[in-house]
Amino acid sequence: MKMKRVSVFTQTVIAGIIALSGAASVSVAQASQPQASPPSVEKMDQHWQNVIQERDPARRQVLINEHRRMMEQAQKAVATDRMHGANRRDLMHTIDMHSIMLDMMK
Repeated sequence: MKMKRVSVFTQTVIAGIIALSGAASVSVAQASQPQASPPSVEKMDQHWQNVIQERDPARRQVLINEHRRMMEQAQKAVATDRMHGANRRDLMHTIDMHSIMLDMMK
C-alpha cells in the first residue's frame, strides 16, 4: 500500500480546522446551557402537568419538591425585578395559582 505525502501546509490547515471546530462545539454547548434563568410560565405549567399526572405517590412527591424549587427561583426573579411587564405579571399569577394548588394537595 502506497501512502501519499501530505504537505506541512495542508497538515497545518487540517489541524487548525479540527482545533477550531472543537473550540466552536465547546462554546456552542456552553452557550446552550441556561444561565440560572428563572423558570418560564410555560416550563412551570408543563412541569405542573407532570405533577398532577403522576400516579406513583413517591415520584409525585419528588415532582412536588422540584416544583416548589422552581417556584422559589421564580419568586426570587420577580422580587429582584429581573423580569418586567406582562412576563412578570404572568409569572406572579402562575406562582400564586400553583402555590394554592400545592396547598390543596396536602
